[in-house]
Amino acid sequence: MRRGPASSRTVAIGKVHMNLTAKIAAAASVALLIAGCGSPSDSLPSIAPMPEYSEMDQQMLSLIEWQEDDGGVPVLLFEPPLDVLEPATRVIWEGDGAEIDEGDPIMFQFVVFDGQDGSVVDSTYEQEEPESLVVTADTTEATLMEALVGLKEGARLIYATPGTYSAEAESGESASPTPTGGRFLAITVELVAELPTEASGEPVPPVEGLPTVSDGENGPTIDIPDTEAPTELISQDLILGTGAGVEEDQTAVVRYTGWLWDGTPFASNWAETTAAALPVSAMLGGWRDGIVGHAVGSRVLTIVPPALGYGGAGNEAVPPGATLVFVTDILGAY
Repeated sequence: MRRGPASSRTVAIGKVHMNLTAKIAAAASVALLIAGCGSPSDSLPSIAPMPEYSEMDQQMLSLIEWQEDDGGVPVLLFEPPLDVLEPATRVIWEGDGAEIDEGDPIMFQFVVFDGQDGSVVDSTYEQEEPESLVVTADTTEATLMEALVGLKEGARLIYATPGTYSAEAESGESASPTPTGGRFLAITVELVAELPTEASGEPVPPVEGLPTVSDGENGPTIDIPDTEAPTELISQDLILGTGAGVEEDQTAVVRYTGWLWDGTPFASNWAETTAAALPVSAMLGGWRDGIVGHAVGSRVLTIVPPALGYGGAGNEAVPPGATLVFVTDILGAY
């Protein structure tokens, strides 16, 4: 799916999707989920002195009433200013469709409200295009991920991120902090999809002289010929999928293994519970160029010369000047 403009969403959402949040660090490392599934009009419990952050934030969220206008667009009603101390969620309705598991792609709509004055900051309804997200730790802030997993298609929830303080210098005086309001997202999950666990499609006859790939117990295995490494980028389908071609502005969901030209493996995610959801534009240059345009569902062999890999610097796992070989199963692109 092609994305609409993301500049305002980067500010509004925090770390929701990697394509929207490449410049923003994770808002929290520990999940603080305390989700209430009652009516939005439930009464506010008494506030105890000095509550824990998660308890206080849930009390803040309980002040919000969820309504929908005549077009079904969510409206969050609250008395501003309102803020939370850490990311927090409140489930309004759990949904009644397919259940969300870790690693599932979802399509969702959202409206973002400014806690400082209650105004609408951003909305996918105005963009007329839902947002997409693969629910993994790579792509989803921890509190939001914990809330989403186990919900179902049709679910509605509020996701809150704290405000920030910025210092603006005044002429002849010290800079003073200026608060910005927290953000409150009204999220509606519209679609839950399931991804395959590996490539599927028509096998493609191997090209003579290239490494040969076989299915192993823990992912693909490779036999690299005892020849000089190619000096140009090579990208060869091993299994031809039937999906749309991967685009550079998308997030690709992949299983992959990388080897040095001498056959030494240096990276793989086949042992992980879920596939990796990676912004294509942020991938290593030659690896990125080797999968862009290839169909979802494919298994792709990519040979990356040093200039398109880690070059003369290398890294902890890759020596300087190394030629790299990737086998990538493209499971989805959003």
